[in-house]
Amino acid sequence: MLDDPEAVALLGQQRDQPVGTDSAQIIHYSYNDLTVETHSDQPGFLFLSDSYYPGWEVLVDGQPQQIYRADHMFRAVFLPPGAHTVVFHFAQPAFWWGVAIAVGAAGLLAAIGIGLSVRSARRPRGLEDLSTDDVAHAR
Repeated sequence: MLDDPEAVALLGQQRDQPVGTDSAQIIHYSYNDLTVETHSDQPGFLFLSDSYYPGWEVLVDGQPQQIYRADHMFRAVFLPPGAHTVVFHFAQPAFWWGVAIAVGAAGLLAAIGIGLSVRSARRPRGLEDLSTDDVAHAR
């Protein structure tokens, strides 16, 4: 089930033990966040059938943990025995880079527009700015 040999090693001899009274309850589920409350009598993995994708982060009882790839395309996190609150969050780094670039570009365009506006307002109106009728009346 687990693709990572390091993850399998975490179970050690426990994988042949009888199943205890483990429980997992989803407390909050949204596109970018998932909170699960768990309880287990022995160490094991919390398996999620959501897609494994770079950018997901997990906190177990407020402490960062590693997310393992399970069944080639799903997520799993190792949990020691006991009650735990597991919070998954998708950081979306590409999205935030896009936001930063868009905000920077908009700021640059606004600065250029303000600079050109101030420059044209300060420039004295010369003959080149007058219409032909204005030049004829000026003579």
